[in-house]
Amino acid sequence: MPSKPFTASQESSTADDEWRAVGDIPPPPLPHDDHVPDIEILNPTHYCPTRRATLVPATFNLVATIVGGGILSIPLAFEKCGLVLATILMILSLVTTDFSLYILCSVSRRTGAGSYLEACRVAYGQGLELSVTILLFVFLLFVICAYFVLIRDIWTPIVLLIVQPILHTERSSDKEEVFGDAVLLLIIILISPFLLKKDLHALRYNCYLGFGSISVLCLAMAYRAYQKVGSGEVNVRLWPESLTDVLFAYPIPVLAFMCHFNVIGVHASLVNPTRKRVRMVIDGSMALSGVLTYSFGLFGYMWGGSDTAGNILLSYDFSDRVILIGRVGCGITIMLASAMITLPCRESLLALGPFFEELKDAKTTELGKNLASSSSNPGYGAVGNAGDEEGALGDTYTGTNRSAESEDYAILQKEAKCTAKDGRGETDSSTGQFVHVLSTFLIVAVCYIGAVSAPGVATVW
Repeated sequence: MPSKPFTASQESSTADDEWRAVGDIPPPPLPHDDHVPDIEILNPTHYCPTRRATLVPATFNLVATIVGGGILSIPLAFEKCGLVLATILMILSLVTTDFSLYILCSVSRRTGAGSYLEACRVAYGQGLELSVTILLFVFLLFVICAYFVLIRDIWTPIVLLIVQPILHTERSSDKEEVFGDAVLLLIIILISPFLLKKDLHALRYNCYLGFGSISVLCLAMAYRAYQKVGSGEVNVRLWPESLTDVLFAYPIPVLAFMCHFNVIGVHASLVNPTRKRVRMVIDGSMALSGVLTYSFGLFGYMWGGSDTAGNILLSYDFSDRVILIGRVGCGITIMLASAMITLPCRESLLALGPFFEELKDAKTTELGKNLASSSSNPGYGAVGNAGDEEGALGDTYTGTNRSAESEDYAILQKEAKCTAKDGRGETDSSTGQFVHVLSTFLIVAVCYIGAVSAPGVATVW
């Protein structure tokens, strides 16, 4: 029987009977003719044990997603756009990103979407969710590959500086390339426990260490910029020289604060997720990453001037001991940030399986009426399967082809039963563990092959 929208003409006794059929949660008040109740569907629920992140870890989780290898190219944007235009673009990017992150969290709270991908489904349907899943997976795959290139480029000279006097070997480009591939493989093995983590809260200590490490490089750059100002050798321009330069550098500041694919996961792990606390996490992460990113770009441009490289570390001599300390810090940051990107990349890959199963089942169902009933909630950071009922993520009261009689009520009842074993929703089966490890291995293997084959990080970006 077709679903009917929830209207004010329904009797309250009918609503009570329906709620008794699905659980113990009392029914919401019936809306007036001119008013829609302000109801939020938290996924997982407000007091679910999987919500373990307080304000500080949640904030630094977002900061760690933002501050990664891309920060090394921010000085180039300053050089191409000029100081004034680069500053304007950075501020616009910061403000719009802050607003869009809050909108995504609001979508999650209104619909019960437990991930970025579920939010896409709620807004535009399953077709866009599948498209975004594929695009997100490919995009993050290239990001991880670029991070691996940077890890190799940063750590290979440092390791050579240590082992060359011991081995008494002469340096050659061919040997360095092979040695760099071996260094990258060793580092991947060392960080593999972080790459296998299943939620952002488990990576919270990576966030602190990564932020502190990249701050060391920023302080080293600030010191060198201060020295150059004192010598009167600073040569910066306020405005761009050509439109071509602006178009070339425009994506760098605009995408400098992108972390949208992780924000709903952070929201899902936040303790006491009131709107005020969510706003504090988003604003705090934007403020910290904004100050660090802008300082990075400014100090790097003041040092490099018109010779600023796409990777700002290439603008400094390797024998510079002050910057060498910063290089180590930057290398640590990118190593830890790769784990932050591997998590959503893996979940995007695993989400493709249920999609194709769902489409296959839909072909055998009359008119695809039960298409959403086979969904297995492919988002990460959510607890339970929010897509088990058709229309479960729909708007309960607007009547947009969603059933208010049983479906949304049932999903609310199921989300309310957020029981956990050892702090998690369900214990993982051996098959699930195998799939988790295998998918991680495949992602890392593909990115490693791409990193050793790529001529440079600019090609990957």
